[in-house]
Amino acid sequence: MRLILEGMKIAYTALATNKLRTFLTLLGNIVGIMSVIAVASLLRGIDNYARETVAEEGSNVLKIQRFNTLEAITDFDRFLRALKHNPPIRRSDVEALRSSLHTPQYVSVSITTRSNVAFLDKRVRGCQIKGQDEYYPFIDNIDLYAGRHLVRLDVQTNAPIVIVGWEIYTKLIKPREPIGATIKLGARHFEVVGVAEEKGSILGQSQDRFVLVPIGAYQKVFGGGESVDIRVRTKNVDQLSEAVEEARVAMRIRHHLRPADEDDFYISTSAQLVSLWKQISGGIMLALFVLVSISMVVGGIVLMNTMLVAVTERTREVGIRKALGARRIDIVWQFLVESSTLSFFGGLFGMLIGMFIALSVSVLTPIPYSFDAVIVLIAFTVTIAVGLIFGTYPAVRAAMLNPVDALRHER
Repeated sequence: MRLILEGMKIAYTALATNKLRTFLTLLGNIVGIMSVIAVASLLRGIDNYARETVAEEGSNVLKIQRFNTLEAITDFDRFLRALKHNPPIRRSDVEALRSSLHTPQYVSVSITTRSNVAFLDKRVRGCQIKGQDEYYPFIDNIDLYAGRHLVRLDVQTNAPIVIVGWEIYTKLIKPREPIGATIKLGARHFEVVGVAEEKGSILGQSQDRFVLVPIGAYQKVFGGGESVDIRVRTKNVDQLSEAVEEARVAMRIRHHLRPADEDDFYISTSAQLVSLWKQISGGIMLALFVLVSISMVVGGIVLMNTMLVAVTERTREVGIRKALGARRIDIVWQFLVESSTLSFFGGLFGMLIGMFIALSVSVLTPIPYSFDAVIVLIAFTVTIAVGLIFGTYPAVRAAMLNPVDALRHER
């Protein structure tokens, strides 16, 4: 313990005495650890958000769409082929699924666009307009502040009624009584029968700027040629894979596909979205660790050269210690503790800067962050290892010095 404390004291003295050289020595460690902590914290924050979103929507929900929108990122050519060849999904497909599927608890249809919403002389632009059936409350997590949800009679009669999100209510209607107010979508007027509770924003995107309309009334305003989305909720997650297969078979029969034909629709689940995000974040972390490894190696080489300079500067000191009875292992241990301490300070500063960057990004942007104790522990371990590995050669070189030659050395 005395040797460790003595080595740390010597290392601290070296840090304070040669500030510029110390900064240049530790720069590689600082940049590498800073990058790991900042990026890993932001990725973990986004990962936690993705998992919470999936949990909120439900892990026992599948969605049937005309094509996979994520393929616009992962396989653009396949996305274009699906966009060109896949037929639209119709409301009749929903009724066929309801009658043929055995595992689902609820089957709901929806269609979405963006449009302006007006009330008297006020207007909110770019609102999300959703055409829904009466089953959406059993799939979506929408609590009401006032009024009621859509019911079957509203959908059957294409009633001109809406449920508005919190932002629509606060910007257009408040402080008036919302229930019974009349808003304008396109060229038609709709009566407000419900107001959703405030949900806030996610990654800077408001979750309260929406209007829910009976799907038939939606199609009267915005046209009925668009493809709809079908969402299926099972009683529990264990039935999800069976429901996916049932839905695939039913849709292939509806679209008259032969056994060798590819699906002309896309079925997605929450687990697939989480898996895709894991692949993306895993790729980012792998690239980051490669870059950080290069930075740490460069930093280690610089550290080794600095320790070699320290050995040269303190040759007489080593000679005196050996003349007074210090063993080779004592000299090696002293320089290893010193190099590890220098590396430790670089890692410590890097972690503090990385945490500050992650916190600043989270404050200035909608991106969340979350610190991972495992990543911090690994970072500490790596910094100490760099000091030990790259400090070994200078330490051994110092220990091998001849005491007589060392005492004759002149600075």
